[in-house]
Amino acid sequence: YLALVLWMQGYPDQASQAKDSAKDLARDLDHPYSSGYAASFAAMLLQLQRRLAGCYDQAGEALQIGRDRRFPLWQAIGAMARGWVTALQGDPEQGVIELVQGLATWEASGAMLALPFQRTLLAEAFLVAGEGEKGFQALAGSFCCPQDVWWLPEQYRLQGELLLLEAEHEAEARNSIEQALSLAGDSHARLLELRAAVSLARLLHRQGQTGQAHEVLVSRYAWFQEGFDLPDLQRAKDLLEELRSATGRQEQPAGVESSAGTR
Repeated sequence: YLALVLWMQGYPDQASQAKDSAKDLARDLDHPYSSGYAASFAAMLLQLQRRLAGCYDQAGEALQIGRDRRFPLWQAIGAMARGWVTALQGDPEQGVIELVQGLATWEASGAMLALPFQRTLLAEAFLVAGEGEKGFQALAGSFCCPQDVWWLPEQYRLQGELLLLEAEHEAEARNSIEQALSLAGDSHARLLELRAAVSLARLLHRQGQTGQAHEVLVSRYAWFQEGFDLPDLQRAKDLLEELRSATGRQEQPAGVESSAGTR
């Protein structure tokens, strides 16, 4: 759990260290349930970090332990994580099959913890496939646990991205993404805030509001002091460079040079 919290707070490198420590401890204990626990949460962290290859490997380990030892939760997490990676790597049809199977195993166990997170994985797979209606159906199920609020910013951001599959829904999409940005900011969930800022900046840029897009993103990217090899931060950096070029800015955006120079 420490690794997930550190990621949410904007410290992805420290989160990786916590994940590695948990894996080492589980290995030393030589305790199958603990090993499945560590592999499952390692897969979840690598999902958050969007490290697809590592996520797939850890998911496979969790899935194997879950099957061999009949631990349904670890089996479910492994199946869902592998399905999500499969979808993002270009096979959303197979990914959806694995996600649905894993989600069914999770729900059959009676587990409610992190259910919104699990259901948004399925929604994202449908987003990748361009299947907006099915994505909305999956995402609607993610709002099942009003007390489970940690993932709400990403739920609203994905809602906005699904709405953007149809051009006529841009206003609704912007409202959803702005809500995601506000929720993430209020809870100091720095990486979810950055994701929402990237989504909003892209939309504003598309609408011709490039200067505002730059302002939305630049300070949020500049906050970070680690994790610059992660896809989320790379996307933010690339988009900032595109926005700077489009606005004719000659100066380096505030915070970007200092962040890049201290890595």
